Amino acid sequence: MLLVKSALLEFLGSFAITFFGALSRLINPEKQQLSVALSYFFLVSAFSYSFVHISGAQFNPFLTLSLVLSKKIVAIKGILNMAGQITGSFVAGAVLFVLYVRPANQETLYFGYPKYLESNKLVAMIVESIMIFLLTYVYCSTLLNIKTPKYIVGVALGGVYAAAIVCFGRLSGGCVSLIQVFGPSVFSGDLMPIAFYSVAHLVGASLAAFVFSFLLQEQNNVFHHDQEDDDSVPNMIDNTLGLRENE
Repeated sequence: MLLVKSALLEFLGSFAITFFGALSRLINPEKQQLSVALSYFFLVSAFSYSFVHISGAQFNPFLTLSLVLSKKIVAIKGILNMAGQITGSFVAGAVLFVLYVRPANQETLYFGYPKYLESNKLVAMIVESIMIFLLTYVYCSTLLNIKTPKYIVGVALGGVYAAAIVCFGRLSGGCVSLIQVFGPSVFSGDLMPIAFYSVAHLVGASLAAFVFSFLLQEQNNVFHHDQEDDDSVPNMIDNTLGLRENE
């Protein structure tokens, strides 16, 4: 039952982030990146605080994949979470499709998904790979480091999304999560952004999984409770905020 609830919450969060994030791009002019960044900051922060104790509040298929590959969550939970995230994005794209009527003489219609700079695809892809790596690092450091205050998780994750849009929005789109582009892109008829961001995020997620599995796993003071630590440090082994429930 917890697995189903987790997937459902990932669906709801992914739907809301995709839908309202797309609306923020459609409403605000292209030059007003700060407005879009603040929208994602509040969206990601709010749903992270709301759902993190059950689903882990990932809202990102490749972040979830990285957690599965590095054995931070069990595979079945990761698969169900990813299914919920993709489905939520797809439904958000469907709602946008219904709201925005396509002109008869126009083959595609923009539904507010991130856009990368066509003239500099390679650099944009590298930037996106770096951003998904950094998001994974912030996520794991915030939730799995027993010395990190857990109340900063929403602000930390929302900050990564906002920083990506402000710093790299005009270059790579500041996508960070595939859910932002999947549903809206499918219903727009332009599938190239899905392929582009999937490749970029797969590279970043795989690198993050390698780093956390083989380079940082041995640091017990980071990912596991050390008995020599101060007793005032909370033990997160029995309360990993939705990462390792007893299914």
